[in-house]
Amino acid sequence: MIAALMLSAVVALCPPNLCSNGVVLNPPLAPHRGVKDFLVSPTGERVFYSMDKSVDSKYELYSVPINGGVSVKLNAPLYNNDYDVEGYDATPDGFTVVYRSGRTDDGNWKLYRVGSLGGQVVQVSKPVTGSKPVDRYFKITPDGDSVVYLLTDPVGELYSTPLLNPNSTKINQPLVAGGRVHDGFSIDGCGHVRYRADAVVRGRIQWWLGRVGGGAVMAEIFSDSFESGGVTRW
Repeated sequence: MIAALMLSAVVALCPPNLCSNGVVLNPPLAPHRGVKDFLVSPTGERVFYSMDKSVDSKYELYSVPINGGVSVKLNAPLYNNDYDVEGYDATPDGFTVVYRSGRTDDGNWKLYRVGSLGGQVVQVSKPVTGSKPVDRYFKITPDGDSVVYLLTDPVGELYSTPLLNPNSTKINQPLVAGGRVHDGFSIDGCGHVRYRADAVVRGRIQWWLGRVGGGAVMAEIFSDSFESGGVTRW
């Protein structure tokens, strides 16, 4: 989970065991620049964080050893400084980071993978045409092999893709006209994905059970309520 920091003038990262010695993890920042949020690697070895070091209010993703050292920028160059990094997650082994950025000129937010020490950046979300941004809520699977994400427009649908050889597969079943997959889903250690969608009747939100990698819907968990947002029984 990404931890958020409240910005005042300049906000700095400091590990608890080093704060008393004044050790700051991020590099020096200009006035009114700061660290927005951070994520400690699952292995506890590094900290991933976003800060607007280069351009005011344009946040980019960095990685630094948890006991201090040189910060490395992870994201690819941002398009015309019009977008920044919003959302990121790390694989359980801490070797790979997936982040969300609108770095291209088509107006879409996309997912990218990069090594925790930097290097080649690879788009992992589905290539799209038109306005189909990736929602900021996405998750890496417990085994670290794939990422599950939501494409929000024009219809919200759920996808998964392997990180090593990206090839997005739709998880959700066909949706009724006007229906969509809503935000908020979970992934278990067996690759099952539980998600919310009004797939049968528009406005009737139900819990569904799919799988990473797609395929037939495994189960549906019906709601007793036809009201929008009503889920009364699992």
